[in-house]
Formats: sequence, structure tokens, C-alpha cells
Amino acid sequence: MLSGSATFHLRLLFLLNVIFGNFGPIESTRVLTHKSCGFVNFETLESAVQAKSQLNNKEIFPGAGPIRIGYAKVPSNAVTPGAPGSFHSPSPDPFARDNQAGIASDSAGLKPININAETAAAALLTPNLRDMRSEIYGIIQELGANKEEQVRINANVEQAISYDLYHPEIPGVPEPSPNRVHDAPRLREIRKRIDNNSCSPAEIENIAMDMLPEIAELASDYLGNTVVQKLFEYCSEPVKEAMLREIAPHLAQIGVHKNGTWAAQKILDVAKTPTQVNMIVDALRPYTLALFLDQYGNYVIQCCLRFQAPGNDFIFDAMLQRLWEIAQGRFGARAMRACLESHFASRDQQRMLASAIALHSVQLATNTNGALLLTWFLDTCTFPRRRAVLAPRLIPHLVHLCTHKVAYLTVLKIINQRSEADAREAVLRALFFSPNDAVLQDVLSDSACGATFIFKVLTTPFLDEKMRPEVLENVRNVLLRLKAQPQQGYKRLMDEVGLSTRHGGASGSRDASQTRSSSRGPGANGHMAHLDNQSVYGRQQYGAMPQQPLEHMMGPSLQRTASIDSNAFDPYGNSGLMTPAYTHSPAMSHISPATPQQMQYQQAMLAQQHAAAQRPGGFYPQMNGFGPGGPQMMDPYGRGSLNGSPIAAPGAHAVQHGFAPPGFNPNVGMGGYQYPVGYYPQQQGQVGGGGQRRGRR
Repeated sequence: MLSGSATFHLRLLFLLNVIFGNFGPIESTRVLTHKSCGFVNFETLESAVQAKSQLNNKEIFPGAGPIRIGYAKVPSNAVTPGAPGSFHSPSPDPFARDNQAGIASDSAGLKPININAETAAAALLTPNLRDMRSEIYGIIQELGANKEEQVRINANVEQAISYDLYHPEIPGVPEPSPNRVHDAPRLREIRKRIDNNSCSPAEIENIAMDMLPEIAELASDYLGNTVVQKLFEYCSEPVKEAMLREIAPHLAQIGVHKNGTWAAQKILDVAKTPTQVNMIVDALRPYTLALFLDQYGNYVIQCCLRFQAPGNDFIFDAMLQRLWEIAQGRFGARAMRACLESHFASRDQQRMLASAIALHSVQLATNTNGALLLTWFLDTCTFPRRRAVLAPRLIPHLVHLCTHKVAYLTVLKIINQRSEADAREAVLRALFFSPNDAVLQDVLSDSACGATFIFKVLTTPFLDEKMRPEVLENVRNVLLRLKAQPQQGYKRLMDEVGLSTRHGGASGSRDASQTRSSSRGPGANGHMAHLDNQSVYGRQQYGAMPQQPLEHMMGPSLQRTASIDSNAFDPYGNSGLMTPAYTHSPAMSHISPATPQQMQYQQAMLAQQHAAAQRPGGFYPQMNGFGPGGPQMMDPYGRGSLNGSPIAAPGAHAVQHGFAPPGFNPNVGMGGYQYPVGYYPQQQGQVGGGGQRRGRR
């Protein structure tokens, strides 16, 4: 009788054959339920094209939503990795160049389809360790094992290969017996007495002996597992061995139970005698594979690491024998990495597993969980020449790996390092300098992962500068050959190799940048000032203003500095806007002397000052530098002085202290713009006398 999942699988196959059979004869159908995808191989190319055009983005299963249909890569005789020596349905092979029926090809006028390796495993048969003993021994030697270590590791490999009696599943815990003597109330009482130290060691052992007939069942009970933990913690070794004899045949099923796993882990933690260790190993070894893949059982396996070699050899034997099966599991891969990183793992055990990881490297690299083992191999373990061991096994499958969203990271790890330059150079030359650039073209045909990978390689600092020009040229040629477009995902890569994707080119971008920087937005006071020379000196916005140095108008005593206004534009680099008429700059020294109209304007200004000076209590220094109190001088830093005593600094502070030219309204600019009442621009840096720029003091 078929299980529910098998029945569902057959129904999907039947539906796919019925639906797609309307477009032509079907060669084979395959469904991957765990990836929610399927493969339909037609006998003719026309049938495949017609099926995609009519069913793509259509809802063929009611309620399942629209489906996406794409052309797969050419199937080859390679198989999807599985158990060693097993053969499954064909997997897409990125290296096969023959066009077969049902696959999009250039002859049909179709663009090459992106190589999406997410739904395809490595196009290789999973290595069979029995047939690859010599390779394992060679890798162990390359990883730095001496003669003595090689002998020990070879013996361990033979031991691991010789045992293959792993059970695929662990039986479940049976239902609790209704006639159980130790029910919940009694278990609570026992636990309370033990916790309160009201039981002597002899009484605890008597309790354990009374529980022996039911102890295996109690170990997975929600209350009983806590009592069993207490008994193993406080009982003597002979009593623990007696309890373990009853529990050992059921230890694996207890270990994968949500309650029993705590009792199982406690039993492993307190086991001391060789007899106890042997009973545990014999009980767990047939179920090691299933325990690795279980969310609770993998912790039970890790507890056995403390037995050390040879007590924990059964763990590494299973990892070596069934590495690919364990590595594909979410819990299995992480448990394997934890075992390899454990301080209980010996160097011999680590080298043995490192050799198996290298042999399975192509399959592991394309699996999200399996890649964790390659991360340990490349980043954590310290064996010499490990990258040199890995590179020759990855190079024949570069297209498959570099177009896979997980696997290309493993290739990058070999490239982004300087410790083993020979491994890096071998990968780069195989990638960029293959005959007719075949490998590079196949990789770049994938606009998602392939183009991203090549971009990362080109931008890495580990790429030899002597090799870079030729690499860039090869990538550029392949992109042109593929007629790559920026919108297809090649934009960054095209920019990197000099195939500009911007409209107008680089010079156009610089011109646009200069145009944007030639104007300023509205300032804090609503000004719009331009950065060209005319606008700086008031030749556009204040065209009616006399264009001459201020000393011709107001005398040298009150030179308005560039810092007078917080919005002033400093020609020496200070940010902000400025009122052009109040600008003093050495650049203005070349301006011609005042015209008759300007002289008339100055005389009117002087008359206003004279009238204001006659007002009671109103003393204002004359614009020509001589006020009623005597000559007003300028100190070397451009600050005014009266009768030898310094006055307030020019600018906003001078206005606040009452020193301002007669008729000068601080709220009205020279260009006629009226500032808000009470507005006094903040003072920034100063421009000193004689054109010398001074900082704030």
C-alpha cells in the first residue's frame, strides 16, 4: 500500500502527463515535490515551445496560482547525486552541448536560457568510497599526514567502509502502558523527595531497581524522564549499568523523542565505565544516520563525542560512509560541522573526513547545507594545501559551480586568498583562458549568478594585476559576443570592463555635474546666488550697483568683510551665499576708478552721514575714516579703532554696538533688498586688510 506522499507524487505525474500531453508526445516526466517543480521532456522541440507559449503564467492547478515555465538545460547521462552507486533520473548537465528534443536551442532562434542550477544537483555520480580508496589515501597524504598517521587513518577508513548496516528510520516510542505502576502522582513524589535530599543513596538505588521493568517507558515520559535523569545522576555504577541494559535497546527511539531526548543525553553525559560506553555504542551505531538527521537525535550523537577515540569512532565512520546523505540535511550538516570542530575529534578523524569532503566537494558546494562542510574545510581547519587539494576537483565543473547561487561562493573562497597562490591561479586560468573562451562564455550566459560571480572576481584585490588587462579584454569580448544588454543584469559588469551603459558617456556626465554645481538653490533668506564671476560681484543681480572696491565708496575704515553675512559666498572656499555689494576681495583691485555717476552717489552718501552726525547722542564715524572724535584707524587685522582704542569688530557686531555708517539701515541691503526686522547676519571667517584672509579670532 502506498503512503500519502507517494500517492500525491503519482497524481502529480499523471496530471502533468495529461496537461502537457496535449502539445505532443512526452518522453519523460519528473516531479520534485520538495522544490515544488517538475520536468517534462518532449520528444520534439516544437512541442516544448508550444507548451511554454500557451501555459506560461497560467493557472493549470485550480487554486495553486500561475506557474512559471522555462526551458531546462540539456539532459545528459549524468545522474542526480544520491546513494553511492545509485542511478536516478537524468539531471541537467551544463557541459553537454548537444541539442536534444524539447530543449530550447539556438537553431530555434531562441536566446540561450539562463543556467539556473538551483534545481539541478552536480552532474556527477556520487563517489563510492569503496572504489576510491587510493584517492582518499592520496588526499590524506596531501593534507600533511606522516607515515604513522597514514597507517592509522587507512585502518579507520577500512573500518568505516566495511560497516554498512545503518537503519534508515528509527521506530517510534510505543504508547504508555495503562497498567503502569509508576503513574504521575508517584513520579512527582519521588522527584520531590530526591530534590529535597530526603532520600539516602540506598533509597535512591532501591527506587531505581523497583523501576527497572518500566524504566525504558518512563525515560520518554514527560515526568518520568526527569526522574530517570535523577537516578542516573545519583546511583552507583552497577545500578546505572542495570538500568542501561533495559534502556539501551530503546535508546535511539528515546533519543529522538521530545521528552526522552533529555534522559538520553543525561545517560550519555554520566556514562563512565567501558561497559556502559560499549552498550551505548552498540545500541546507537545502527541508527547513527537517522540520529544525525533528526532535530533531537543529532544532539544525542554529539553527546557521544566525549567517549573519544576509539569510543566515538562510530560517529566518524557514519560521516565518512554516508557523508552526502547526512550533509544534505539541515540538522545533519550542522551536527557534522560541530563534530569536526569539537576538541574531542582527533586529527586523524578530521583528516579522514577532510578527504571525504574533498571528494564530495562538487555536490556539497551546490547544496545549502552541504556548503557548511566546505566552509569548515576552507576556513576553519588548518591542514596545509587544502585549497590545492580542492581546486583540481572543482575546475572541471566550473560552469556548473559558477552559475549556482550557492556554489559560486566556494569558488570565490579559493580565489580570494593569498596563502595558496597556485590554487588561485589554476582556477583563474581555467575560468578566463579556456579554448575559445568556452567556460567564460557559458558562465556569462547566466545573467544572474554567472555575471555576478565574474564581477566579484574582477573587483577582488586578489586578481593579479599582470593578468587583469587580458582578463578584462576576454570578458569584454564575450559580452560583445553574447550581445549583452544592461537591462539583462550585465550593467555593473559592463561598466567594469569599459562597455559604458550610460547615455551621453562620461564627458556628458561631467558636463552635467558642472552645470548642477554652477548654481545654488534658495538660501536661508530666499536668495538665489550664482557662482559665476559676474553674479559673485553683483554684475547680474545688482547691475545698477556701482562695481568698484568699497574703499572708493566708504573709505578704508569700514571695509565690509566677506564674513559679514552668514549667507555670503566666500571666494576662498567658505560655503554659503553673500550679498554681492558688500564683498571685498583682492580680485576687485583691478576694477577701474569711480565714474562721475558713482562720485555723485558717494557725495549723496556723505551728506546723509553728515546730517545723521548732527543728531543729539548720535555719533557715527565718517565714511572717510575721520569722525568727530578723531581719526579712525585700521589695525593690522582689519579691526577699527577710535583714538587708538579698538572698537567693536566690523560686521554684525558693529551694528549691534551702535557703530554703523550714517543712514545705514542694517535691515536694508545695498542692492535694495530689505531683511526682516531684527535680522543680523552671523559672522563667519574674516577677510583681513590688504587682501589677507584671516580666520575667526
